[in-house]
Amino acid sequence: MIVHGVQEWALTGKLPGPLPFGHKVPSTLGYGPDDAQFLARNGFNLMRLSMSYWEYAPGRFDDGYLDGFRTFVNELDTAGVYSLLDLQQAIYGPHFKGGEGFPDWMTFTDGVPSDNAGYPDAYFGDPAENRAWDNFWANVSAPDGVGLQDHLARGWQHLADRFAATPGLLGFDLLNEPWPGSVWQSCAGPLGCPPGGFDGTSLSALYGRIIGAIRQADPTRLVVYEPNLLFDYGAATNVDPPKDPHLVFGFHDYCLGALAPGGSESSGCATEDPQALQNAIAYGQRSGNGLLLGEWGGLSGPVDTARMVALADQYLLPWSYWDYGNVVRDPSRPPTGTNVNSAQLRLLVRPYPQTVAGTPKSIVFDPATRQFTTTFTTTLPDGRPAGALSSDVFIPRLQYPNGYRVTVAGAGILPSTDPQHLELRACPGSRSITVEVAPGGSAQSTSCSFAPFTHGCRSATGKLGGLQLGPVKLGMTRARARSRFSSFSTRGRRFMDFFCPGQHGIRAGYPSPKLLRTLSPAQLRRVQGRVVLALTANRHYGLRRVHPGARLAAVARQLTVGRGFHIGLNWWYLVPNGPSRGVLIVRHGKIEEIGIADKQLTTNRLAVRRFLTSFS
Repeated sequence: MIVHGVQEWALTGKLPGPLPFGHKVPSTLGYGPDDAQFLARNGFNLMRLSMSYWEYAPGRFDDGYLDGFRTFVNELDTAGVYSLLDLQQAIYGPHFKGGEGFPDWMTFTDGVPSDNAGYPDAYFGDPAENRAWDNFWANVSAPDGVGLQDHLARGWQHLADRFAATPGLLGFDLLNEPWPGSVWQSCAGPLGCPPGGFDGTSLSALYGRIIGAIRQADPTRLVVYEPNLLFDYGAATNVDPPKDPHLVFGFHDYCLGALAPGGSESSGCATEDPQALQNAIAYGQRSGNGLLLGEWGGLSGPVDTARMVALADQYLLPWSYWDYGNVVRDPSRPPTGTNVNSAQLRLLVRPYPQTVAGTPKSIVFDPATRQFTTTFTTTLPDGRPAGALSSDVFIPRLQYPNGYRVTVAGAGILPSTDPQHLELRACPGSRSITVEVAPGGSAQSTSCSFAPFTHGCRSATGKLGGLQLGPVKLGMTRARARSRFSSFSTRGRRFMDFFCPGQHGIRAGYPSPKLLRTLSPAQLRRVQGRVVLALTANRHYGLRRVHPGARLAAVARQLTVGRGFHIGLNWWYLVPNGPSRGVLIVRHGKIEEIGIADKQLTTNRLAVRRFLTSFS
């Protein structure tokens, strides 16, 4: 998945709940479904949401504040846009002039006076602000005797638990632009902090503490960790990669030259801009973690904006632009007409592959000619073949108002009702796919074609109910299930069969050795080599009259939907279904697949998670 996102433009000020001051809840600023839909139709699939720290007193959390953000996360998800919760800070907190982030009870200056320099000067010269950071990194005790960092870790665990059943939430951005405190000068050179310095000690230890706490509540959601602030301006990072399989290194890129005469449009930024990107790519290669250009653009004019989006394409980087207020001037008004900065929007909205069934190799877009080319292999980053998985390339109407011509090598185009989304599937035997788009017309040239689904496929017969999904029945042997169909594919998954391949087929899952090792001897004898899961996206089928394509919110009460399970990019919900468990697979609030699962293997939450992860 590749994201093009924006940062929520958020004012700070007095808050209505127990948290006295901070970033305001999106709805109080006018954010709502119209903003979410505006983002989606312009190809933005991520919004980074600015939050202040939500622990208003030691051990006491402003849950009303958190729930206000969750409301907007749900609205974004309904529109098909992911959210990233971002703990914002600037010069530590509101104790300092122009600051935001940590509350006063977490601010210890030891009586050192502040020079009230404001943002960003306080970082470099305010002794009180740097003392507050020094005490934070020393994990000094809060009034209740618990260390400041320990409080922060518990706060993140509390938030992760409260958002555990919230679909559409991509992950958690742990701390915006952490500052080294009084040792900052040792980190200010091109090589960054020295070995054994701030990055490798204080910052690395903080991330380990927070991630460990989050994983007590949410074991799989992405965690974004950032380098210290000086990385933004060209310093390298030496933070130790945390030990966790679901991490993203989130970095920012701001040009110091933007503060000089000529600003970001000067030639200096043409030299400075690539440095942070190259440092991030080098770190990504060392750490093996994903990358996100989480902030850029706050100081950029049109020349620098165009340069940065082109560089992001060149380096295949997902990004989030700062901020929405530079695109939509007032979120309390509809995002139309003069409320939209059309010139800036046109610079940001570009064709790109949003999901890739394989590994991206190149993305090139020429705004002058509107010629677009992207190439990717059909091998997933972990080495598995993509098989019949599909890719989604966004082709914006804003750039192609009169349609577009497309040539695809190595893949066919799947039927779609949305011309802004080009859905592709690799041709049999294809090792790479190239997509070329030019403005005007609607001609399509492909290397192969995929016929629309017809009910001639035998998997379309029968009903869903009890232990049965069409021709497949829970407890049926694998050989028996395969005999019901004219063809099948495993798509690289040894313990799943795909029947009547395509979005309208059926897939059947069988216990893997890892799952079998957790079962009692009696359970093992009962299910080994037999169907324990059956799923379909075919709208011919209905689970208690609920069909794929329905919105979860509209049917949750009808099906008695409880707390879900976040597995990969999807949410799985199990519902009562007589002798089996009904299954809903949900993405962005829409039910993508329905099905049935073995009831005896899904008796409690631990067993369900173990069961589902064996198929994800």
